Amino acid sequence: MMKSRADLGICLGYLLVAAAFFKIAVLDTATDAKNLTIADLITYYYPMMKYGFSRLRHGDIPLWNPHQACGTPFIASTHFGLLYPPYAVFLVMRPELAINVNIVLHLTVACVGMYLLCRHLTMARASSFVAGLVYAYQGSVMIKVYFPEFLAAAAWIPFVFLFVDRLLCEPSWRRCATLATVIAISVLGEHGVQFTYFEFLALIPWLLVRSVHLVRSRGRAKVMRAYVRLALAGASGASAALVRLIPTAEFVSHSWRSPGVLGMEAASVMAISPGAYIRNLLDPEPGPDLLRQVYVGVVPLALAVTGLVRWRKRSVSLPVATAGIGAVIYAFGPRTALYRVVSQLPAGNWFRGPDRALIICSFAIALLGGAGIDTVLPRGTGTGGRGMARLLVPVAALAIIPALNRVLAQAHGAGLVATYVVVGVALIATVGLLESGRVPGAAAVAALGALVVLDLGHAQRHDGLLPSHAGDYFGRLEPTFAEIRRRQGLARTYIWASFDRDDPLSFLSDVAKAGLNHDIWMATDYEPLSGRRIETYMDALGPVPFPVIGPLGYRPFLLSDENLPLVELMGIRFFMLDAGHEERFVARAPRLTARWTRLLLKDGVSLYEDPGAMQRCFVVGHVEVEPNEARLLDRLKHEDLTKIALVEERVDMDPARESSSSLSETRAEIARYDEDRVAIDTTAAERGFLVLTDQYDPGWQATVDGMSTRIYRTDYLFRGIPLPPGRHRVELTYRPSSMIYGAIGTLLGVVTIAVLFRFDRRRTPARS
Repeated sequence: MMKSRADLGICLGYLLVAAAFFKIAVLDTATDAKNLTIADLITYYYPMMKYGFSRLRHGDIPLWNPHQACGTPFIASTHFGLLYPPYAVFLVMRPELAINVNIVLHLTVACVGMYLLCRHLTMARASSFVAGLVYAYQGSVMIKVYFPEFLAAAAWIPFVFLFVDRLLCEPSWRRCATLATVIAISVLGEHGVQFTYFEFLALIPWLLVRSVHLVRSRGRAKVMRAYVRLALAGASGASAALVRLIPTAEFVSHSWRSPGVLGMEAASVMAISPGAYIRNLLDPEPGPDLLRQVYVGVVPLALAVTGLVRWRKRSVSLPVATAGIGAVIYAFGPRTALYRVVSQLPAGNWFRGPDRALIICSFAIALLGGAGIDTVLPRGTGTGGRGMARLLVPVAALAIIPALNRVLAQAHGAGLVATYVVVGVALIATVGLLESGRVPGAAAVAALGALVVLDLGHAQRHDGLLPSHAGDYFGRLEPTFAEIRRRQGLARTYIWASFDRDDPLSFLSDVAKAGLNHDIWMATDYEPLSGRRIETYMDALGPVPFPVIGPLGYRPFLLSDENLPLVELMGIRFFMLDAGHEERFVARAPRLTARWTRLLLKDGVSLYEDPGAMQRCFVVGHVEVEPNEARLLDRLKHEDLTKIALVEERVDMDPARESSSSLSETRAEIARYDEDRVAIDTTAAERGFLVLTDQYDPGWQATVDGMSTRIYRTDYLFRGIPLPPGRHRVELTYRPSSMIYGAIGTLLGVVTIAVLFRFDRRRTPARS
């Protein structure tokens, strides 16, 4: 693939450009810790990466996260690919620095992938070099800089197309194995399978048109062999990623957003209106980042038009343009028939955010833009035009753009657009008249690349404070969290956060994942695909006192005597509130607030303790079956939950209510509490039922004195285990079968890929 030192030099140049761009345009401008652009990186990705890789460095696979939401699966989360190979950088450096390196690395990977694809399609180095820059620095990639799993998915798209086409052109087992490897890597790192789905849809016109072309030139038999290898590559690549796919599928199936439940309106959140798209295509309006991703650049757009009109490789230009235009139409959401058609396809209604499909448009613009440059090079692979005739289409396209900009009434950027047009015309003319392999021509190509980066970069805003510069921000409430850690034992904390960014306890901060950030036990937390059960449980706490953006693992509620049993059942001992605004949280709960003690008042935050908080585990003497979820939740508000447990199916123990005297000697004490293992010592004079107020999950297994026993979903959300009389050691271990099956599938996929590499190596000498 890298056929010369020049190719290696260009790839090194991409790395230097990415590092310089990140330093100047991202790191040096990142000053606002409360900026919404950076919110998810601060509130979710950074704490997840810090916690996950910390456990990996200590030799522990983080299957379960006990620090948030009364416990929840960790490695199965759809938004965090812990096993993504390029994330190995997080194992050798601090996570806040690794995030910076990760951004630079993936911008470089995106550039290199597009460069190699263009070289494979016989474009000149100059054309391919600029195409790589166009792809990596367009709006739909730049908006993903603060979203690691989106950036990872975007970076590998050109590689997928590259190896698919190489396999089509010259089918071999080695190329099949290489494609499978890239598929596995990209799936391990991306957000679920959404971007893989978009890639698959974009590959359909590519495969159809390219196959017709290759059948004519190379024969039907060779193309059929290629398709067999393509199918094998897809299957083995997906198999190698099953260690993530199967646990994630189980995680999503238990979430509030299981596959297929989204209606058209909910799924089309973040759709872009056609008018907004057209207005932002040439120069983005001041406004939300959602619209800034539309911008593809003045010069790249003109070059893409040139490539579409003049490039001779119609078997590439037509399908890639079709995919790009289709992605734009899909991004308009239910306004278009295409979106409705795709929604009816298998898995078509699984995903939110149709705007994310614009990454395919970025891919098309970059590829066609490289082709456009190729058509104006003196010795390019374009139409073979002579002299100044090669420049007519790009110059005409650039000349039209200022007029279009004025028609769209985007006067705010008219001067800058005109400047790009003038400089772009000059540079394209220079590139078209000089040999790009010589020093003057190479300088003109480099200048054109710099203009592209400047053109695309001006449209983006990177002013959110990165974790590497947010140390003081994360430490602003440390005295309060230190006091909790000193006292907590296994007791949980509830933070009554707000969505006002000026509040000390603003949710859009480290508070969102305080459990992971500050090593405390949280009753709730931020999880975009939180479990359906905990969302319903929090709904039962009462109406939300102010608007929130959908289910996300945290719900503010007003504390009252009515919901007090549900609050106590979660084992909450500590409450963090905005000082002076306690009345916003405490509505009608004198039974609880009478027990409160204020431990600390600092930095505008009050810390309260409830010394009478419920223990995390206890033994009850009576179990009742209540299969109806709504009735069960209602009963939890009126029962004495220290004496009775409510389950949803029959438990193998005597259902008769025990007398209070028979339970006088009951005891339950947590002897060991690790992330994936819990040991509890119990004593009961009679048969009892152990309740552990950690979330129920089918992956947990239990033994009583070494003998396997069943865990029952108890009190709607938690775990319960029947106990015989006497003293016992109860041990719970988290070993989800989905992870075991996924690991077996991944092992089979990796072995298959290795065999394909080896098989091709053995066959090569025989052919020679």
